[in-house]
Amino acid sequence: MGGPGIRVVDNEADFDAALAAAGDRLVVAKFTASWCGPCKQIAPVYADLAARPPSARPAWLAGAGDASAGADPGASAPVVASPFLEVDVDAADALAARERVRAMPTFVAYLGGARVGEAAGADPRALTALVEGGARLAARRRCWPAPGAALAVVGLATRPELNGRRARVAGAAAGAADAALPAGPADGRAEVRVEGEPRPLALRRDRVTAAVGGGAGGAGAGAGAGATWRADGTTPLPEGAREGEPAPLSGWDAAAGAYTLDGSDARAPPSCVLLPAGSAVCLTGLTARADANGAAGRVVGFRPEDDRYDVAVPPHAGAPSGERLRVRRGCARL
Repeated sequence: MGGPGIRVVDNEADFDAALAAAGDRLVVAKFTASWCGPCKQIAPVYADLAARPPSARPAWLAGAGDASAGADPGASAPVVASPFLEVDVDAADALAARERVRAMPTFVAYLGGARVGEAAGADPRALTALVEGGARLAARRRCWPAPGAALAVVGLATRPELNGRRARVAGAAAGAADAALPAGPADGRAEVRVEGEPRPLALRRDRVTAAVGGGAGGAGAGAGAGATWRADGTTPLPEGAREGEPAPLSGWDAAAGAYTLDGSDARAPPSCVLLPAGSAVCLTGLTARADANGAAGRVVGFRPEDDRYDVAVPPHAGAPSGERLRVRRGCARL
């Protein structure tokens, strides 16, 4: 049992700790038994997948894995967490029962601690589809605020009574359906739990805004952490703001198309703010690429020579395979 890149787990506490430590990366667990013939048959396939990055890693996300300010926009980072997990159901029967394992082998994919897909039996194609499909799903999720992140609903024309309500991401931005994973909307929506609504709603990224800073939603040092002031040569900075200093963002004023600020009635347009690499953003105000407006994206880096972000954009109607865009700061908001 086990092998390079595979961690053997025999109790619920270690299993849960492994899921928590993975953060927003994919975790795959193999539930097996020493007496199981099919488990032994497919073991080399699982070991091979665990020992290498998935071939499905999308080119549009290169460098957007664990990006930080100043990171090389072209650098690559793995999507799939290492190690994969292996659980002997006889040694961890309580865990197997909790995870509803009824056949061996059973492979389960997890994102953010939540179960997102499974494959049963010694089927190499199904297992590979689960792992590579999970990697694509993990990549798209990175372009949305993390599940549980505080949001606010904005701009809903069909349900205007929901505008301004607090909300939280309930599921990943599914994009086009992946084999062996739950089907989702084809336009990059995510399931969002809106305050007062009995069921999650499938919303586009431009229908929510991150509750940043210390504003509504209690995001604390969340979505706006690391944002600084940077003038664009056209729009003046708010009174008292200084170039390069932290921008105390507290929320988003949809009517004004600008951030609200802690301790001030002033508003700051996105063009006055420099977001750190790794920020999950919504694209807006694009003219040459209007088809990408409303899409979710992730800031990979910033190019000071032309004052533009390098943004990784998952598959959407205008680019079914995903893409990388260079956009003005005013065209990307939290």
